[in-house]
Amino acid sequence: MIRRVRSIRILLIVLVLLGAMGLAIYLAKHEDATTIGFRAAEDGESHPFVTMITLTFKDFRPAGDVLAGDVAIEVSPQNGMKAEDRARAAKDFKTVLLRFHHHQSNSLTYLGGSDSPIDLSFPPAWGSLQGKGTFTWAADAKSGPFFYPFDRYVLDVNPLLLQVTGGDSYPIDPIDTMATDFGNSNFVPHLKSLGAHSPNDLYEIELKRPVVFRLLAVIVGVLLGAWLLYLVVFAKPEEYVGHLVTLFVGVFSIRTSLLSGAPVFPGLIDYCALGVYFSAVLVILIKWMMPDRNTTTCRFCQSSIPIRASYCPQCTRFLAEDKPLTATH
Repeated sequence: MIRRVRSIRILLIVLVLLGAMGLAIYLAKHEDATTIGFRAAEDGESHPFVTMITLTFKDFRPAGDVLAGDVAIEVSPQNGMKAEDRARAAKDFKTVLLRFHHHQSNSLTYLGGSDSPIDLSFPPAWGSLQGKGTFTWAADAKSGPFFYPFDRYVLDVNPLLLQVTGGDSYPIDPIDTMATDFGNSNFVPHLKSLGAHSPNDLYEIELKRPVVFRLLAVIVGVLLGAWLLYLVVFAKPEEYVGHLVTLFVGVFSIRTSLLSGAPVFPGLIDYCALGVYFSAVLVILIKWMMPDRNTTTCRFCQSSIPIRASYCPQCTRFLAEDKPLTATH
């Protein structure tokens, strides 16, 4: 019988490990792409130069729901770079500003752009103008049932590339393509075209956290609930402190890796941990103030034992031994 129970236990452990490995492989193979490329120019629009903008998102600033990163701009002629094209490009494109706006009620709302003007130049052995800088871009936070990692944000994509002429005019340079890389920002983007619904807007990027982070948060929440249930039903009052310290260290070890790049406000894991700690303290106070009537205290080692026990499982002494002698006359 014991051998059969042991075999079933081993089989269940193997099945759980295989299931976890299968789930990890599935999530790795079906992970959404973090790079999005799209046309910013209108269909049929053509001009002498092709302008491509690449945004690499590296930081999320939750105070204003602002994303930040690096921007790279490349400008090249449509039909290759000849000597006259090179001279014209160097003359037409010197310093530019990148801007993001949102059309609302016939007005433009500034959402961000390059932090400073970007100088364009010809790198050695390159046939196109290139420039690099940094940018910030404010997102619209969408409410959800929980905070991180269930938070999501929306970016309105209406880019403008303005030339800085040194005067009061800022000519607009057409943008042909734009690429966005969210691989370093702990976000997964989903692109949506707004042309049919909002003629003045181009695209909308909805940002969500990776599925694996949301799944880990749920698993941690379930494990914390299971631990609290164990604490209420089975744990002994004298063992609570050790259990709490173990849980505290374990939860915040997981939190450090899980909340990498997370907002500063508490996440779901913080609320779960706070609820468990608060409940655990209440359980400790209740069990100490109202001890279980089904247990008693061993008079030898002072540990908690079942009230009908004939010997102490802690010190292994029989409770019938060493009874106080009654006085005889």
